[in-house]
Order: sequence, then structure tokens, then C-alpha cells
Amino acid sequence: MPRQLLGCALLTLAVLAVLAAAPALGDASHRARLQEAEALRADGDHEGAVALWRPLSDAGSSVAAWRLGQAHRWGRGVPIDLHEARHQLRLAAEGGHADAQMELAALLYDAPEAGAEQRLEAARLWEASARQGHAVAQYRLGRLYWEGDGVEPDPVRAYAWVSLASAQGLEAAQDEEMGLRRHLAIRQIADARRLAATLVAPRRGVARSPSRERPRAERTEVAAPRAPRPDVAAPPPRRAQALRGPAPEPAPRAEVAPPPPPVAPSEAVGGPGWQVQLGAFADRERAERFLAALEERDGDMLGGRAPNLTRFDTGARGTVHRVRVGSYASRGAARQACAEFESAGRDCVVVRP
Repeated sequence: MPRQLLGCALLTLAVLAVLAAAPALGDASHRARLQEAEALRADGDHEGAVALWRPLSDAGSSVAAWRLGQAHRWGRGVPIDLHEARHQLRLAAEGGHADAQMELAALLYDAPEAGAEQRLEAARLWEASARQGHAVAQYRLGRLYWEGDGVEPDPVRAYAWVSLASAQGLEAAQDEEMGLRRHLAIRQIADARRLAATLVAPRRGVARSPSRERPRAERTEVAAPRAPRPDVAAPPPRRAQALRGPAPEPAPRAEVAPPPPPVAPSEAVGGPGWQVQLGAFADRERAERFLAALEERDGDMLGGRAPNLTRFDTGARGTVHRVRVGSYASRGAARQACAEFESAGRDCVVVRP
């Protein structure tokens, strides 16, 4: 009898060991398929990558849902489908994936038809991503609070978020921080620094969970603004300069008619209307080379508008040279132009009049 009991016990332990190893084996298989999909994407085989991402997303992979959302957004391996892109990005964002939260927020906020509700949702997503340490989300959230676009303006909270992105080395945030300092009182800057120390949880890396079944990141409500104090400086007039995430890989472009003759760049802003910003450089020669490449590669998308090179003095950090195109009659028209430039692999930001 003791031998029979011992045999049963050993068999039970063996079964438990196999069951315990099953999730690890599944995780290893999951990681292997994600790596295979990334290799296919890097080699330009987007159809093959999508074929691997789809079942992984259906199985609960936040990473695969994020990649699949990007594919549908930019038409890589599948037709462009913004509805499906939002669906997949939302699955990943609800799983706590910081990059997906950042990208879904940009997709919602920059849509030509974006209303107050979408802009508020974008602000919540950016805050969720920013609290995980995503520098671009921190920068864009800071700009929202400074401009009061979708949220109530709060210069202290704006500076706090921008300073966090600046500390991570994001050049646009560093330039922005220097500009904001000139418009804030010393007490406001001190308040912002104390606030910044409470905004970001200890860094555990960007969410990359194989399954969305883990505890989801809590939705962060956008904080209400602090009441203004009579002893602090008022914020300056709104000045938009948003930054998107890393530029998407350009989709193959169809043959187009030869572009019109390039328009000579100017040193003045291209009119009082809405503009789009395609680059910002500390070195003027780099800015000029970028502008020349823009006219040569994307001249057909300029629509006869004159690209312009503007200078912006950041104070101690020197001068920034901005490449912009305009003007456009409305915010929607400028966003549509940005979407065309992004489809060609350009970063693009809508700039207010």
C-alpha cells in the first residue's frame, strides 16, 4: 500500500509540473511568434506579419493588437481601415500598452471630425501613457494643459509634464520648457517641480504583456485646473506645437505626376491661417537640406503652397529653425494635409494661426 500511495503521489507531482510549465511554454511560443512577425515587418513583408499578429491579438496579445492597429492605420499589409485601427489600438491601450495609448490618442485627437468628447478621451489616454513614462505623451499632454485644448488650461501642470519629457531628452520638450519658463513665476515653477515628482509611477518599462487578461491600467481622470493666483504671471497667447510619436514606415507610393516647380522658401510665416510643421532643427543648414528634400520628394503634396523657414529663439538653448507649410483655411484642412504627409512617412504637426 505505501508503494501505491507513493506512486500516486509521484504521478500527481508530475502532472502538476507539466501544468505549471504550460504557461511558460505558451509564453515562449508567443514571444517566438512576435519576434517572427517583427522580422517579417522589418523585411517589408507586412502581409506575413499581419497574418501572425491577427491570431495573437485575438488570443489577447497587447503587442500584436498595437501592431495590427498600426497596420490598419497606415495600410501596411492590409487596406487602410481607421475603424479597425481604433478597435485594435483600443484593445492594446486597455491592456495598458503605453505606445498604443499614445497612438490611439493621436488618432482620436488629430481626426478632422474630432469634437470635445474625442479630445477629452485623447487627453485621458495621453495621461495614462505619460504616467508610464512615455516622453512624447508627456510632452503632448503638457501642450494640452498649456493651450487648454480639450482640457482646462493649467500652466503649472503643463510645465510639470513638459519638464518630465524634457528630462528624458526629448528635444522638442527641452525647447518648450525653456519657452515656458519665461512666462511662469518662480512660485509656479516650484509648484510644477513638486507636482512632477508625483505624476509618474516607478518605471517598470513600457507595457508589453503577452495577454490582455492581466490587470488593466486604470483610466486616469484629467485633473481640474488650479485656481489662478493674483501674484503669478498669466500664460502667454496660445502657441501650438504638438509632437507625434515615431514616424510610421511609409507605405509604397503610387506613381504621381511630376510635381510643380518648387516654391522658394521664405523667412516669414506663410500667412495668417493654419499651418503644418514638418520639422524643427537647431542647425540651419540641416533645416535647409530638409526643406530641399521636402520639395523634391513631396512637392506634389504642397498644393502650390510656399514652404517657409522660421526662427524661434529658445533663450539659453539657442535658435530653432522650423519648416512649415501653409496657410490652410481651417483646422480640418490642415489636419487632412498632415495625414497626407504622414502617409508619406513625414512627421507633421498642425499649427494654429
